[in-house]
Amino acid sequence: MVLSTIPRTLCSTAAPTNIVYWSLSGDTFSMFNSLYNAQTVNNPVYSSGYSFPIALLLSKAAQQYVIAPSIDVFSSDFTVEVWINLQTVNTAGYMSIMGQCLNPMNCMYIGILNSSVFMSWGGVKSVTGNTSLSTNQWYHIAYGSQQLLYLNGRLDGQGTTTGTTLSTSGGNITIGTTQDQNQNQTYFNGKIGQVLISRRLKTPEEILEDATLVAHYSFGCNGDLYYQQDSGPNYMDGAGSDALATTANSIQNNSLLFNLSTAYFQISNLVAFGQTNQPFSILLWLYPFAVTGGTIIHASSYSAGTGFCVPYMGLSSTGNIVVQLWNRNAVSVIGPILPSNTWTHIAQTFSPSNGLRLYVNATLTGHNSISSYTTNNSPFFFTLGNSRAGTTCGTGGVVQIRPYTGQMDEVYLYTEVLTSDKIKDLAGIPQGEKR
Repeated sequence: MVLSTIPRTLCSTAAPTNIVYWSLSGDTFSMFNSLYNAQTVNNPVYSSGYSFPIALLLSKAAQQYVIAPSIDVFSSDFTVEVWINLQTVNTAGYMSIMGQCLNPMNCMYIGILNSSVFMSWGGVKSVTGNTSLSTNQWYHIAYGSQQLLYLNGRLDGQGTTTGTTLSTSGGNITIGTTQDQNQNQTYFNGKIGQVLISRRLKTPEEILEDATLVAHYSFGCNGDLYYQQDSGPNYMDGAGSDALATTANSIQNNSLLFNLSTAYFQISNLVAFGQTNQPFSILLWLYPFAVTGGTIIHASSYSAGTGFCVPYMGLSSTGNIVVQLWNRNAVSVIGPILPSNTWTHIAQTFSPSNGLRLYVNATLTGHNSISSYTTNNSPFFFTLGNSRAGTTCGTGGVVQIRPYTGQMDEVYLYTEVLTSDKIKDLAGIPQGEKR
């Protein structure tokens, strides 16, 4: 997996609204516009991320931060999004996350005030979140120009102040430091990643998607070109071997064809999915040519398919769809026999409260009430269509490990359990020949 440099509007004619995106996953380059490439100050280092592989680790004691050129956006509609993981939390006081200041009285800044997220814009409007943050936990923060503050995709605070907001244009963007309301310079202490500024107010649905969607693979819209591209918010492109993008029998644009024993598509550095008991949802469309076994999604700690490894989704020798996790042994949910040469939508979800669930064509067809599962707590590789060298991994004798033959499309990976309505929505887009 590489953080993409592929153009992001291949399948759309809509005008892009993202102004700048700093992934902070190994560098401070701006993806959408090199004019906003940033620089680090005082030599911060990089560390592990969450739904993205790498984040920037900033030390308050060393006064480390990132500086970028001015962005003229905060005088109109905008949305700012950022992921943070705190090493320390002040229950009384302010700690900066990011901001832009033209002068001490003209600032847009986001920080932590008395352990809650705080946003001030132009010295006029401010919002404080309702949630007290903890250390060593990842949070997605989003703020919209209508004084709406979101935490992990849910509304956490709303401002009511009226008045004219002063422009902050002309001041540098800083990540990891700003002045507080008393004009004292403060510094962040922890990890920061995935800073995105958009030139419009995003909807609550879009913000929730940014907070919970790890990756979405539609396998391109221009023949074999760019089929590895991740259409989700983290730009985590996959890598394929002997798998081909094809328009034949496809749901929409292209699907991915697996017709060789060596064919696979791999997604790497899935940090969140490698964590024990991480809630998740995996959704995809299958068009199997044969239903006599086959690996659909193979989870492993090594790219070869070995190490800690479990086939999360596959077909049994009799053609039943199977989803499973590992908890000392393979814990499986066995679904119906899939029809060959027909598109079928599959969803696998887990949470401690709901256990392991299997949906076929958006209908719950089986579940196991396990409240926990185990991993080795290292980033996962998901290999689609093949177990590679992981042919002896734990299957519980249910999944028949062999290369999958058929097509696959619209793969979604989420770090939360989707509602049944959301699963139905994803299974119904586009409408028509999917069933």
